[in-house]
Amino acid sequence: MSSRADQDFYLWKQWDTQGRRPEAMEPLLDAFEPLLQSHLRRYAGKVNIPDATLRADLENRFAKALKGYDPSRGTQLSTHVNWHLKGLHGFVTQHQNLARIPESQISRIRELTTVTNQMQEALGKVPDDVALASRMNWSPTQVKKLRRSLRKDLQSTAFEVPVGTVTPSRWEDIKGLLPKELSKREQFVFKHTTGSGGARILQAQDIARRLGVSNAAVSRDRENIARRIESYGPIGSLPIGAIDAPGEED
Repeated sequence: MSSRADQDFYLWKQWDTQGRRPEAMEPLLDAFEPLLQSHLRRYAGKVNIPDATLRADLENRFAKALKGYDPSRGTQLSTHVNWHLKGLHGFVTQHQNLARIPESQISRIRELTTVTNQMQEALGKVPDDVALASRMNWSPTQVKKLRRSLRKDLQSTAFEVPVGTVTPSRWEDIKGLLPKELSKREQFVFKHTTGSGGARILQAQDIARRLGVSNAAVSRDRENIARRIESYGPIGSLPIGAIDAPGEED
């Protein structure tokens, strides 16, 4: 370990042994400020999202990275944190087009996103419409309608899951293990999204047509697959279709 890595780990250990109190995180924030700034500069002033919002998302990812760090894996803290901070790209992709949405709806979208993330972290799964409605004092219909509109917007973006800076051997391990956890339909979606096994990479609508399901169903499958990949540990961020070069179908 380098002296910098030793110092980072010392600060993390201090925070960990002090009960992970928010105020004990300040030295870590100071130490990682240059890394936070490097991620912030990629988007600050370049996208239609306030810099303060970008910063808040980065700090939230930073806190989650600290909580999820496991030194026994042999990964340096700075590498682990950097993987998490790369998730800002997904946040920007999801929210940079809010200018096209009426101002009256933007606050509702942000509220829904915040509560969904909070409940998902507490429950360990994505909350359903009824649970969200109860928490937010909305009607289930309101929640369902807003979530559907968000899904449609996300379907126009690249499918991203946290598998970017993973080594080739690690990704091969995941590709060997993951299909056993998927349904037959999810296996088909996974294969034609990643090009796994030499399959041809298809657009969501083409996958949906072959399966005889809706585009929304394919989107949900992809989200489920992404969450399963995340369960193997935080390992970066890259459009999943770029991992394997497209090939011909078996």
